[in-house]
Amino acid sequence: SSSSGMLCSIHCSETGAGHLAGSALPGAPGNCVIAGDRSDDLMRHLELLGEGDTILLADQDTQYTYTVFQAVTVEPTEVWVTEPVEGREAVLTLFTGTPSGSLKQRLVVQAELTASEPRS
Repeated sequence: SSSSGMLCSIHCSETGAGHLAGSALPGAPGNCVIAGDRSDDLMRHLELLGEGDTILLADQDTQYTYTVFQAVTVEPTEVWVTEPVEGREAVLTLFTGTPSGSLKQRLVVQAELTASEPRS
């Protein structure tokens, strides 16, 4: 599939979305899971992200670059999306309820860490 080249930028301190307790921290090995409501700026356009798109995630010290490898809709019972992904060291998982305003299903975007650099 051809990438739209979409860029999604997240600053941890500014988002209303929540980091799932027990999941990896940004940039660390494992699965960093961030859940949010569609009303959050972060999640509003999640359905536009697709394979090959870039997600920038920043904390106070570091900017992390992730590349999307899958975008799927799952049932709320499908907790595999919060688990480490085989064959991928550091993964970012973003999810929100879908359709907008509903918790019927979950829209999930998963991306792999491709770079990290200090914030100047």
